[in-house]
Amino acid sequence: MRVQYNNLAEIFCTDIQEDNISFKVIPDTDSCYLEIKNLYKYPDRVLKYAESGSYTNSAKLITASPVLRTLLPCLEYTTDIIMEIASKSFGRKFLPETDPSASAFSYSTPESISYYKNVEPHRDGIYAGQIYLDGGMGTAFYKYKNHNIEKGVHPFHDRTYPEKSNDHVEEFFYIEGVKNTLVLYDGGRLWHKPDFKRATKDNLQRGRLIQNIFMVDNTDEYIDNIIFNNTIHKDSYEVLYLGVTKKLLEYNIIKRVDDHLVKTEVENIIKKINNKPAKLLLQMAEYNQYIKSPFILESHEED
Repeated sequence: MRVQYNNLAEIFCTDIQEDNISFKVIPDTDSCYLEIKNLYKYPDRVLKYAESGSYTNSAKLITASPVLRTLLPCLEYTTDIIMEIASKSFGRKFLPETDPSASAFSYSTPESISYYKNVEPHRDGIYAGQIYLDGGMGTAFYKYKNHNIEKGVHPFHDRTYPEKSNDHVEEFFYIEGVKNTLVLYDGGRLWHKPDFKRATKDNLQRGRLIQNIFMVDNTDEYIDNIIFNNTIHKDSYEVLYLGVTKKLLEYNIIKRVDDHLVKTEVENIIKKINNKPAKLLLQMAEYNQYIKSPFILESHEED
């Protein structure tokens, strides 16, 4: 055969079990992350498929990432499943950043792992996820030691990364790079980078391959286009439910999104706002405030 043929349905099969989905707090932040273990039924097929791609350091494809990258066709159904789980976990309405029928794969060469060991962390501006196709180094999260820096404004050195390049930041959290595991977090809020310093012997010999998942939070636009009627009430309750989940997670009250404490809390708040579901689906600014104080909606009782 003159060309390589791939049956995507045989490659990107998922076998997601409820016990392998977790939604966890990132310590010392108001953010959480989603983790799905054993995502693919045949992870070695996905790895082999990713290795078959032609990788480049084209600026448009990698932006400022210290990797080589390729775009390959993927199974849109699998992307939809991940999107649905992420939306339910975060209580937001997500859309894929790019065409859901294609996916980015990123490769860190052994040489780049050593070269970028001291590279500075970055933010993506959107929700970012990785599926670790190899085991080994995962993702590290950082904060600035002495000051805050606004989103999108951060110091760059001259493309060399001496040992003290990271003196202005400190790591405060780390997610291990477990093979066939997806992690997803707010890449626009959290400073992060591949954890080069925890590279394994295998990473240093063969490099590291991941599949990238980038999502855009489309909740505000979704709300703007809603006609509040009986058909939207269920979605409204769902967003409230997940918002309370996040609130309780931050205080380590629960660990799962189906905990009975959340259901009880939702019922109480629904009573407080006098059964007005249109108030429950919140714009981003209100949502952030709501996460800090879920009873902020009490003021609407008399409306």
